[in-house]
Amino acid sequence: DAQACAVATSRGGSRHRSVGLRGRRLELPSEHLTVLGGVTITVPARTWIDCAPLVSYTDVVAMGDAILRSELASVSELGELISWGRGRRGIRVARKALTVLDPGAESPPESWVRALLMDDGIPRPVCNMDTRVNGWTFRLDLAWPDHFVAVEYDGEEYHGPDQAAHDCWRRELLRQAGWTIIVVSKNDFTDFGTVVAVVRNALRMRPDRILVGEVRGPEVWDMLQAMNTGHEGSLTTVHANDTRDALTRLEMMVLMSGIELPVPVIRYYVSTAIGLIVQLSRLKGGKRKVMRVTEIAGLKEGQYDVHDVFGYRQQGVRDGRAYGEFYATGYRPKCLERLRSMGLELPDSLFVERVIPE
Repeated sequence: DAQACAVATSRGGSRHRSVGLRGRRLELPSEHLTVLGGVTITVPARTWIDCAPLVSYTDVVAMGDAILRSELASVSELGELISWGRGRRGIRVARKALTVLDPGAESPPESWVRALLMDDGIPRPVCNMDTRVNGWTFRLDLAWPDHFVAVEYDGEEYHGPDQAAHDCWRRELLRQAGWTIIVVSKNDFTDFGTVVAVVRNALRMRPDRILVGEVRGPEVWDMLQAMNTGHEGSLTTVHANDTRDALTRLEMMVLMSGIELPVPVIRYYVSTAIGLIVQLSRLKGGKRKVMRVTEIAGLKEGQYDVHDVFGYRQQGVRDGRAYGEFYATGYRPKCLERLRSMGLELPDSLFVERVIPE
């Protein structure tokens, strides 16, 4: 009976018997007891041990999380009680639960989901991790940040339509930022194996980057979507006359693929997916040169805001081979700040306007 109150007496005393009461005779050392409101009760750590054989494994985890979160006991104190109770009923369950406890869990359902996932071999997630998306800070119930995968418990019974709409908006922003969001509700506990399979597949099928040899047709849309869902560092090639013409080619391929989207939307997708375009050309004599490195800085008045960073000027042909000079335009790319935040330092002097001898 989940509503029963457990009343314990020391061994040798009489066991209480009454409706709504569960009487137990226990060994009760003084250090396991405290007084609350004039009533002698067991300390939280001992209560946790005593409840282990009476409730489910997931509830043992949820109770342990709550004890740690409220600082009613520490992990070491719970471990000491487990060692003291070796051989007693429920100790194996408590010992197993101790390895997955996390004070970061904020609700019993979060604890239940984490316990079931880890019990099925899923790596330990980060509980209630904050992440920033488009200037907003969102908290994820369970997250695997290296894989951009998160599990959220949807307690739909606790909120109304306004909260539901907010949750949909929030999850869509997270998905646009590259997160895979898996939503779990109370109905999923009846067949939790499906949830485990979905999480496991999401963790396995999360590539760091996507490399496409060449796009020349409908696959360009799939590539742009992948680049816009967190696959940073992705790379592809396209045939075009120069870097600006490459953007027009991408637009045309999207339109020819049958995707019915207005041009401004396509341009937004292209500008957010692609950061740099590098043009290579084969010159007279057979040598290939980097002709232009161009940054896409977004959209400006509906047009691509593009800036050349480096270039190459062919000055003539000598002995059947083209020759010329490289140059820096003086433009400092916006992506430098992001590179520095990732620990990649490029000196500002690299981008000073100048001619760079071959």
